[in-house]
Amino acid sequence: MGFIEDFYIGGIAGIVSKTALAPIERIRMMRINYPQMNFSQLSKHIYFNDNILSFFKGNLLNCIRFVPQNALQMSIFQFSNNFTDKKHIFLSGCFAGVCSYGFVYPLETIRTKYSIGLNNNYSSTKQLCQYIFKNDGIYGFYKGIGISLIGIIPFQGTIFYLYYSLKNKYNPNNNKFINIPISSFATICGILTSYPSEVIKRKYHVSGEIGNKIYTSYIDLIKTNMKVDGFKFFYRGCLPYILKAVPSNIINFFIFELLLEISNK
Repeated sequence: MGFIEDFYIGGIAGIVSKTALAPIERIRMMRINYPQMNFSQLSKHIYFNDNILSFFKGNLLNCIRFVPQNALQMSIFQFSNNFTDKKHIFLSGCFAGVCSYGFVYPLETIRTKYSIGLNNNYSSTKQLCQYIFKNDGIYGFYKGIGISLIGIIPFQGTIFYLYYSLKNKYNPNNNKFINIPISSFATICGILTSYPSEVIKRKYHVSGEIGNKIYTSYIDLIKTNMKVDGFKFFYRGCLPYILKAVPSNIINFFIFELLLEISNK
């Protein structure tokens, strides 16, 4: 298998996994910025104020963002892992995560702002992009990238390391169903090591909007929110994220391994 084949397979796996879990992702992102509303209240608010399709609001943007990200991530990992010792799976995962995430980061910013709008704040993606550029220029599309890249290193490194290490040790025959609990465990560990950076990034994206103050720095953001929520601020929305990310990664790895096997025949 070459880089291009891995790229296409990673893209297909990304579309299926993100679309399947889009409603949970929408609620999770809103939960970070509307802590006074729980999972059930947010679900009802979305359904009764909009319609059932609004659970998928931002999913097209998410797929446009995630498909090249996942395609690059999986192909870069496979490529770099071929040139390193198998003990360096963690480093290959970190490298793949940083390269792919940095490439699509502006789309991540757009998706965040578009998805959390409770009152359809932006009528179109074009209007949203114009709003970001008018207020912050090009920098507005890269808000929070520093903390994001810091978080993506342990997140992707942990997931790739645990998934492939455990799979090679306990599932050498690559049974797709045995890989399910392995990918679940790897994903949960990856989330717990990096989730605080995810929360900080999302809050920084909406600095000065929807009731948030204008944060002057990451430190200012952390101090402001810890005064209200304490340490639990760093894990706000973590449970919905796990509920979304675990099945998403199960689907992602399952489809990737399946298509990889088919293409190698």
